[in-house]
Amino acid sequence: MLWAIFMTFGKEYAYFIFMRLVMVLLEMAEPMLVLNFTTFIQSGKETTNDQLKGGLVAMFSLFFLRIFRHLVNENLVYDQIMTGHQSVSVLQSLVYKKHYNLSSATNRDFTTAELHSVISGDVHRIWSFIWSLSDTFQIPLRFIYAAYFLGHYLGWSILSGVVLFAISFTVNYFIGKWRHERWLSQRSVSDKRN
Repeated sequence: MLWAIFMTFGKEYAYFIFMRLVMVLLEMAEPMLVLNFTTFIQSGKETTNDQLKGGLVAMFSLFFLRIFRHLVNENLVYDQIMTGHQSVSVLQSLVYKKHYNLSSATNRDFTTAELHSVISGDVHRIWSFIWSLSDTFQIPLRFIYAAYFLGHYLGWSILSGVVLFAISFTVNYFIGKWRHERWLSQRSVSDKRN
C-alpha cells in the first residue's frame, strides 16, 4: 500500500524534500550574514563606504531572508498537512474497499477489531511519515555543514563532540527500540480488546 501512496503523491514528496533542503541552505546562510553584520558593527567610526554598503547589505539580507524563510516554511507546513490528510484518506478508503470486497469466509485472517485498529491507528502514521521523510534528507546536509565549520573554528577538539554524539546516538537507539517494542505490545492488547 505504501507503493500506491508513493505513486500517487510522489511529486508532492519530492517537492517537500527539495524545499526542506532549500530551507536548510538558506538557514546556513544566516550565520555568515550575522558574522558580516557584527564585523561591520565592530569596525566602529573608521568605516569606509564599501564597509557601510557591505554592512547594510548584510543587515537587509538577514531581515528579508528571515521573512522569506518564514513564509516558505508556513506554506510548506500547510502543503504537508494537506498532503498528509489526503494520503490518510486514500489509504483508509483502499483498506475499507478491500475489506468490503472480501467475504467473511475468505477474510479469516483479520477480525473487525483488527481492521478497525489498522484504519484508526496505523494508517495515521502515514501522516507523520510525510514530516519524517522530508526531515530525514536534511540531516546529512546539516551534519556536514556543522562538522566543517566546527572543524574550521575548533580544530581537533571537535572529536570530543563526536564521541559524545556517538554515545547519545547509541543510547537513543536502544531507547527507541524499547519504545517500539512497548508500542507493539500495546497495539496487540488493543487489537484483542476491540
